[in-house]
Amino acid sequence: MKISTIVWAAIAALTLSSCAQEAANKTGELNRSAFEAWVSLNKESSWTETELGSWIISLTPGDIKNKPLASVEDNPYLRLEYTVTSLDGTVEETTSEVVSKRIGKYDKRNYYGPMFSYRAYNNTYAGIEEFFAQMGVGGKCRAVVPGWLLTTSRYDTKQKYIDAMSTSTAAKIYDFTVVESVKSTEDWEMDLLKKTMGKEWDKADSLTTGVYYVRDKASDKPDTTFSASAEVYINYICRRIDGTGIDTNIADSAKVFGCSATGKPVLINWGEKATDLTMTSKKNSVIAGFAYGIYHMKPHEKGRVYMTSSAGYGSKGSGSAIPAYCPIYFEIELVDKE
Repeated sequence: MKISTIVWAAIAALTLSSCAQEAANKTGELNRSAFEAWVSLNKESSWTETELGSWIISLTPGDIKNKPLASVEDNPYLRLEYTVTSLDGTVEETTSEVVSKRIGKYDKRNYYGPMFSYRAYNNTYAGIEEFFAQMGVGGKCRAVVPGWLLTTSRYDTKQKYIDAMSTSTAAKIYDFTVVESVKSTEDWEMDLLKKTMGKEWDKADSLTTGVYYVRDKASDKPDTTFSASAEVYINYICRRIDGTGIDTNIADSAKVFGCSATGKPVLINWGEKATDLTMTSKKNSVIAGFAYGIYHMKPHEKGRVYMTSSAGYGSKGSGSAIPAYCPIYFEIELVDKE
């Protein structure tokens, strides 16, 4: 009696599924065995194990009474200072200027300080969330987080995390401080912008949402109108909101900032509207806040254009110099061609 093709296919599918599950379970168990071996050799009597399998080296809860972090809804964004190291002590990530200097990776244009961590929709690792549940603002934690908890998936038990591993992930040592809880990044950025601009906030022109312009030198040709195909030239300096210079075309300033510059004015290709502006002969796109600032200016005018991240580099930031949700500003002057 012959077994139908459909039945054979079903048997094959079940077999493959079973093998895949077995391989995944084996990966998790091997990962656990390796981690437990490391712990047995390195842990100290003061360490405590969490329900999901991390080991807390030290933990200062912070203001858990008045500013608890357990609710993601009430604390969707946290600003953290942290250092992440591998089990052999190699620093893999850090927000610390001191640590960066110690390991020879310091760059004066880089941002050092609290970074945003977005918690909603399981954006943070399960192992880190487990610590937040028992901390408040100002809390500090140093802990060893196993590979099975370095995932944004969520399960009920330690064993389920282990069983879900399909690839081996090395454990990490996390050392972090919760500096601040932020409900709205937009409100947080606006407060920072107003504080930085001070008295100039009241005289700034609002160009579009999140973009504000302060004129430092009036144009000597205020009635000039640029055609949509016009080419204009600028000198500029880009600064993080803390005043750190991070980019410029001006040679002397570039030496101070630690970046490169041609020393020549930069070509800006005009357009029908601000968002049409492009930069250089390659017509590279520019961020919205920068474009609105230039579009607002006339020949030989000097000014500063401040912007929230919504008109800048948003929730991702730009490289190591501009972190997520960071307001920035440009000092701009419209100049004659070279």
